[in-house]
Amino acid sequence: MALPGKIAFRHLSIPSSFFRFVLVGILVLLIENFLVWLLLLEWGNYVVVRGIATVIAVILSYVLNTRFSFSSSHSFRRFISYVSGVSLSVIVSYAVSLGVYFMVFAESHPLLSVNIGACVAALTNFLYQNYITYSKEG
Repeated sequence: MALPGKIAFRHLSIPSSFFRFVLVGILVLLIENFLVWLLLLEWGNYVVVRGIATVIAVILSYVLNTRFSFSSSHSFRRFISYVSGVSLSVIVSYAVSLGVYFMVFAESHPLLSVNIGACVAALTNFLYQNYITYSKEG
């Protein structure tokens, strides 16, 4: 039997907030890609465009996850915690993708390594946000 707010798969109970978190991530990624494409047409400088799109994506992700994924309220303190979790996830993604690339695939599958790192980082980010940023006490 599933607990309220959870989706049960046999003996595994996954918070429904995880699925909403994934949906927000997919939506924000699509918007971020559109912004990069659009801004590149206007300015052409990838470094600047990527920076602008990333800032917008983090803010949009925070707003959507706060309301939709975690049904919580906005605050500056929560935003700082959210950005800290995103930053930790970037570091995890980088470290995992390098480790997988060099130690598992012997430098033969760079895109697969990036995607494995991104999946581990997404899970890390969800756990950080769920248990630290949006915890009952936070």
